Amino acid sequence: MKNYSVLLLSGLFVGLTGCDRLSLKDSSKVRIQFPSAQSLASKAEAFSTTGGTTNDGRPIPTGFTGSTPINCYLVTVTGPEEALRKNTCTRDDNSMTPRKVGPWTGGVPAGGELTMEVPSGDGREFSIIGFHAPDGQCKDFKAAGFGDGLSRPYMLGAKPGLKLRAGETIVVDVPITYDPDKWFDSCDGPDFPEDSSGPGGTTTPTKLVLEKEWFPANTLVSEACSSVGVSLRDNSDRSASMPISFTFTMAVNGTATPTYGSYSECSQNVASYPHQYVAPNQNYVQVYFKMPAYTGPVTFDISPSLPLQTVVNPMVAVTDGLHGLELAGPRDILPGICYSYSLMRNPLGTGSNYYMSPASVSIAPSANLTVYSDVGCTTPVTTMTIPAHYNKTDVWVKTTATTASFHTVQLSASGFYTATQKVYRGSGSPAPIGLEINGPNSGLMRGACSSSYTARLVNQYHTTVPAIAATTVNFANLGSFDYYANSTCTNGSEITSVSIPSGQHSAVFYARPKTSGSQTLAISGDTLSPRSYQVYVLGALANRTLTKLSIKSATVCAGDYDKSYCWGNETAGMLGAVADTTIPQQVQNGFTGQTMFAGSQHLCAILPAGTIQCWGKNDSGQVGDGTTATTSAPVNVDASTFYQTLDLGMAHSCGITQPGELKCWGNNNNGQVGDGTSTTRLTPTIVDPGVYYSKISVRFNHTCGITTSGTLKCWGFNMTGQLGDGTTTNRFSPTVIDAGTTYKDISTGLFHTCGITTANQLKCWGRNTSGELGLGTTVNQTTPMFIDTGVSYNSISAGESFTCGITADQKLKCWGANQFGMLGLGNTDNQLSPTEVLFFSASGVAQVATGVGSACAIKAGSSQLFCWGDSSYGALGNGQTAGHFPSPMIVDK
Repeated sequence: MKNYSVLLLSGLFVGLTGCDRLSLKDSSKVRIQFPSAQSLASKAEAFSTTGGTTNDGRPIPTGFTGSTPINCYLVTVTGPEEALRKNTCTRDDNSMTPRKVGPWTGGVPAGGELTMEVPSGDGREFSIIGFHAPDGQCKDFKAAGFGDGLSRPYMLGAKPGLKLRAGETIVVDVPITYDPDKWFDSCDGPDFPEDSSGPGGTTTPTKLVLEKEWFPANTLVSEACSSVGVSLRDNSDRSASMPISFTFTMAVNGTATPTYGSYSECSQNVASYPHQYVAPNQNYVQVYFKMPAYTGPVTFDISPSLPLQTVVNPMVAVTDGLHGLELAGPRDILPGICYSYSLMRNPLGTGSNYYMSPASVSIAPSANLTVYSDVGCTTPVTTMTIPAHYNKTDVWVKTTATTASFHTVQLSASGFYTATQKVYRGSGSPAPIGLEINGPNSGLMRGACSSSYTARLVNQYHTTVPAIAATTVNFANLGSFDYYANSTCTNGSEITSVSIPSGQHSAVFYARPKTSGSQTLAISGDTLSPRSYQVYVLGALANRTLTKLSIKSATVCAGDYDKSYCWGNETAGMLGAVADTTIPQQVQNGFTGQTMFAGSQHLCAILPAGTIQCWGKNDSGQVGDGTTATTSAPVNVDASTFYQTLDLGMAHSCGITQPGELKCWGNNNNGQVGDGTSTTRLTPTIVDPGVYYSKISVRFNHTCGITTSGTLKCWGFNMTGQLGDGTTTNRFSPTVIDAGTTYKDISTGLFHTCGITTANQLKCWGRNTSGELGLGTTVNQTTPMFIDTGVSYNSISAGESFTCGITADQKLKCWGANQFGMLGLGNTDNQLSPTEVLFFSASGVAQVATGVGSACAIKAGSSQLFCWGDSSYGALGNGQTAGHFPSPMIVDK
């Protein structure tokens, strides 16, 4: 054991105003000088590695002969204030008592000096730390991450009890002593980087770095949606974050480029943003955008709202239709260990990943990296064949020790875009101590099976390592996700764990989110540190181009060309065995492309071929299957008959066949079926034989339809004049209303009715106790009355005691009862005449539908669905079953 001295001079001073109560009003600049290279020459040569290396390849100075000196120094300062004890250093083998340290400066070679600013005060302790760096290339080891050939850091000496005073100069000798047992290898705190998954701390960011390391690496496809990663870094290239939010804009080849929240939003060109938002304490965002029509080197310009330097890795754009190659596996690996990878072929942009022919792939690795064809890494290869009908084959990779931070592999094959990718040198022990998750963190859809995730075994420095023995990985947070072993995510095949075999480093799983918003994937394993992974889950309707909307009572259905979703009143098992019917749930009846129709407590669907299925409450035969047995499973109705549209009420249903015949079934106690009787019909029954219909509307106990010639007919219950024939007498068969006027749209409310003439004039009649007719009064009307004269209307929807209509210029107007806020005006005041819903004034509305105490509308242009009013039974799709929401809210975004 030998001793040397470090000269510590405190002689330069600056007065600073404290910014918090942990700071002192003034501070001292401390200059620390280390022994010169000349005076250390013989001593430097004495530090050696005769004891070998650590298990992660770092040199261990063990004596005083050899050529591996401690040639670099760091300094920490500690004091009684919390600001000077904010970091904790320890040893991963738990043999060292955790040591609290404050500010940290260093990476200084022998003979150098450094200056650090320390708050003035008593009880200051300076500690000197030394380590070896190859070729004397000193770095701050907390920034280098032990992956640059640096030795362990050794505690060489300390000087406690110092008093620093502004304006005073002191000279202190600090004796340093090398002891091979006084080392540490793990520090955590604000002065240490927050890596991609570890605990770490935060550093002050100085730059934004834009890069793309995933397939195809640093390559974009012309006129296709893609993404890049933008991360915050400090001057040492460590991950960092801001305590406040900020934004940045992005330009591609000099043209401002909008961004999207996910690949799906980009591909559908919905919800684009002029800038990208970065949340407080967020250190990374994935930015989705559409590449302009261009091939060649790409220029990115990013302009942050905060003063940050911007760094962009070189990228190139290629034409769509190309196919590329990828070595898929761990990003960081340890030298000397055999790792499994997949050699893959995939389209760079659009196109199929199904290949009829084999592909012979040439593999050109850089020095110190070898690709093998066998699990033991005994047979090196420079060519591998991906078999026909497959898009991947297994390979294995091993590297040898080197000071290079990464290796490269060039992959090429006939007909494929030549790719060069990096495999980074990891660090740490080969023994796994924790888990990490890799996979998409955005673009997930609630209720949809995700892309694959990988559970990886990692060491103390988050480098991927193989399992020493078979390892079970358990899933947590089962309330937010269902987990699966394959991409089908079949109901009933859920799993609670996966196994990583001995010698393998990872296992693949799939997740189906149950809840939208920010969610946490979580995994754990015996003796392994658990891992959480934040993901953002979009609602089931987020990227759907909704064109269909149906509401009755508190049951709502919406859909597009492919899928249908329903929610709300679920007293009859209409949505099957789903956990939550207060948010949109996909209709699982084995069909896609169907059109859904909602009744109060039953559902019907027109399948793509035109046949219909119905299910739900059936006490009056409203399902139409010939029984009164309630069914939670879809049943075929009126087999071999093809329908063009349906409408469902509380306990009866009607539909128009493809030739135009009208059929109704269900409760008929007031003649609402329209067959001339009051007999309940359990199967579809022809109404008004010989007359063809184009529109039908059903609500409570009365029915109205428009014939193909535009004639309006109504029948059923008429206590408040809702049929419009000038009486309050029930009608048991279709009765002509407003003779001589032709209609194009009709909607029945609980006790009132509204229609739009072919001249686009709005008329309403029936009960008016809440102003639902829009006449400016509360007087009932038994014949159609003009409403909102001078305004042209496109469509109308009558709710229980209120009404909403869409004008020719797509304005939404509502009127009538408003005790639950169902008019969407932001208040609960009744309106006796049509009042514009200003929420949609800028965009307009494409469709509107009304229920008992709620309404929903599809926003024009965006296909986004908004609902408002009474949330009873989950009718608003916002997860609530109580409360009133008088302003439109987006549903399941």
